[in-house]
Amino acid sequence: MRIDLAADHDAMGGSEMMMLLAAQACVELGHDATVWVPTETGEVAREADRRGLTVRGVGARGNASYMRRLRAGTARSDADVLWCHGLRPSFATAGLPRRIAHVYQRPRPLQRPALKRALRGADAVVVPSHSMADIAPNTHVLWNWCEPIDAPETVHEGPLSVGYLGRLSMEKGLGVLTDALAELPDTELVLAGTPRFVISSERRIIEQALDRVADRTDRLGWVTASELFDRIDVLAVPPVWQEPFGQSVIEAMSAGVPLIVSDAGALGEVTGDDYPLCVAAGDARSLAAAIQAVAALTHEQLQGLTRRLHHRWEKHFSPDAGRRRVAALLDQLT
Repeated sequence: MRIDLAADHDAMGGSEMMMLLAAQACVELGHDATVWVPTETGEVAREADRRGLTVRGVGARGNASYMRRLRAGTARSDADVLWCHGLRPSFATAGLPRRIAHVYQRPRPLQRPALKRALRGADAVVVPSHSMADIAPNTHVLWNWCEPIDAPETVHEGPLSVGYLGRLSMEKGLGVLTDALAELPDTELVLAGTPRFVISSERRIIEQALDRVADRTDRLGWVTASELFDRIDVLAVPPVWQEPFGQSVIEAMSAGVPLIVSDAGALGEVTGDDYPLCVAAGDARSLAAAIQAVAALTHEQLQGLTRRLHHRWEKHFSPDAGRRRVAALLDQLT
């Protein structure tokens, strides 16, 4: 089977990484896969090339140009399936045959008309979690997955190091986390990420929140999950919005890093309903209590927790698990 996979952006983000993993899964299943991107010099194209994937850039100059050229190019393609990763390519190719519309985030109110058009005529509408299954009738849930990440080897001494991984934003719970840590003087915050795609007014609010713990915060910028995990004792993922999946959660599970999540969106679905370190979204006191609970765990208790997380990753969120789900999705279309 010949499969075209269309990117949402030229820059690497969550949906772009999942598109590349999906393309690799298609190739491993014996299919011919081509990744369509705005330009052949962007981040996504370079990463696809590094992974040995076939790349097709459309020479776009901006979003409107990309959508026009993507529609024209994929309409002429002889591929058996067009798999659109994100709202932009799904909207651009609305109505084309043999099409998968993969929606990674719950649409905001102003995006709902675009989503309605984007899903028109799709052979499958794919979402990353059951918590998002209500965005359209007959959605197909395809959990994300991630590549294996080695367990950290460093044994930390001194204050408990609490990690944060991803876009710096208030909806991701950064304000709740700084509120919690402000009540825990024997902790430090290790930030991996930047306020990419965040408007300037929210950036000021983020900086005000970080000022509360600035004297014990280490800001790493954009680094790999592995680089962060080598520096921390526990990862906090405390979003206050309806998190559609939680990629950093499964990365921590792969590496066997202790993890605290909020109950927002899909996070409970990813960790399992009975996960003990799940707190109410937006509740800084509960988050602080969970951080203290991690600090009080014995070595044996920590090992038991991380073994449990890694086993769940291996069963549900490893490349093997992802490849099986891709095969099942493609089988639906044949």
